Amino acid sequence: MSARALAVLIAQLSSALGLLLATPALLHFTGREAYGLFGVFATLQSLVFLLDLGASTSMMRETARAATEHEKEHFAQIFRLVMLYALTGALLLMLCAVFASGYISDTWLNVDTLPPGTVETCIALIFLQLALRWFSSFLRAMAIGLEWAISASTVQTIGNILRYGVGTALFAWPTISITTFFAFQVVCALIELLAFIVLLRNQF
Repeated sequence: MSARALAVLIAQLSSALGLLLATPALLHFTGREAYGLFGVFATLQSLVFLLDLGASTSMMRETARAATEHEKEHFAQIFRLVMLYALTGALLLMLCAVFASGYISDTWLNVDTLPPGTVETCIALIFLQLALRWFSSFLRAMAIGLEWAISASTVQTIGNILRYGVGTALFAWPTISITTFFAFQVVCALIELLAFIVLLRNQF
């Protein structure tokens, strides 16, 4: 197995295993109502990434073509179009964090013990995290198109370790709240985004 294939496999496994191992721990530490917020996150994430519509795949393909065929002008057009789409999606998700979190907390969840303000804040943080990860997905596709799969997969693996490993370990402190957990997820998503920006800084 090549180093590239191994790096991609490790990144995928870190995501799947991280979620699998974190699930019982989070359910134990947070309780059923708070864990329902993770269900909301999973649902929203599935809906958001369905809206990709193949744009990240196009970015990957066109980046690889530009690198091998030196079609810089054509790639620049594709790059601007995909980045505009990615930025628009990220901004819309941020607007949802401001205007839709209250509606979702009132209509999607039936909670008795969690304060409504806490639920609304957590959903806003979920939208913010999704906005950052949505944008990162396009930068990751660009990195893979440049045949930097090892670097891109390393960033993804470290992000998963922070997200699931360190994030779950936070609950070892009794004073850590569910709001703090989702705030930490936003920090992890921001770190991942910045890592991709640094990786691709000479390509912009």
